[in-house]
Amino acid sequence: SYEKADRFWQVVGETGIGYRFGKTKEERSNNKEQKTEDKVEKFTENAAEKERQARIAALKKKISLTRIEFEFDRSNLTPEARRGVEEVAHSLKELKNLDDSVRIRIEGHTDDEGEMKYNEWLSKNRANSVYKKLLELGIDSGMIEKIGHGKTRPIATNETEEGKAQNRRVEIVVE
Repeated sequence: SYEKADRFWQVVGETGIGYRFGKTKEERSNNKEQKTEDKVEKFTENAAEKERQARIAALKKKISLTRIEFEFDRSNLTPEARRGVEEVAHSLKELKNLDDSVRIRIEGHTDDEGEMKYNEWLSKNRANSVYKKLLELGIDSGMIEKIGHGKTRPIATNETEEGKAQNRRVEIVVE
């Protein structure tokens, strides 16, 4: 039957007993070496891709954990904030080399002092300060979106000075 014949040829191919049907010893050896090389190459490619994906995930996490804080009623970068933006720029460049489809969103925030309209304006200016610094550091404007949330997304209480300071921030979201 056809099924038995197919199975026979499958077994012949798997076991390497094809030499009985005309293959020389050298041909069998070359075939085994090629299969081994193919397996090693595939393993190496998989390992490299896993390493690349792990590096991408680590960079995204590092960037997303960066929070750039601002002084009360200010949108200019402090020296500490500049260092934070520089670290983000370095990580973004490395990430862009690994994944050229990466995009980021710069989200500005304020504490709850002042009017809603003023806080929206201030949060947009904070996001814009980070945006401009990233452009100065060589980050492509096409990969960046800016948003100002005003006082609508606090991460800490606005009842204490420490909480308010934490809410005056820019966060960078990696997409």
